[in-house]
Formats: sequence, C-alpha cells, structure tokens
Amino acid sequence: MNRVEKMPATVRLNKEEEKSIREKCIEINKILIRKERPPVRESELVHAVLKMSLQYTKVNEKGDLYLDV
Repeated sequence: MNRVEKMPATVRLNKEEEKSIREKCIEINKILIRKERPPVRESELVHAVLKMSLQYTKVNEKGDLYLDV
C-alpha cells in the first residue's frame, strides 16, 4: 500500500529567523495600514513567501540552495 508521508504541521525557527519575520511583518503592515488594507499575521507572511519562492528554489553544482529569480 502506498502511503503518502505527511509533512510536519510546524516549522522550527531560530531566534534570528523569528526576529526577521517579525520585523518584515511590521514593515509590511505599516504599508498595508496606510493603504487602508488589513494587516497580515506573521504566519500569513511566511505562507505567502513560501508560495511565491518555491518555484524559484534551485540547487547549484555544489549542492547549495539558491533562488533563481
């Protein structure tokens, strides 16, 4: 029987990643509020970035990940 392995529902972030996401979310929300748009949550930002960037994620000859935008 083929079983599809399910990805974990959570991703562990280090403190620096958490801080970067929080700061970017604040920056984006200030712009959204000025445009009278609803703010985004940090989780919504992460989902949007993943969705937009996965198609550009590649691996080079050395095996390093990079974004080919």
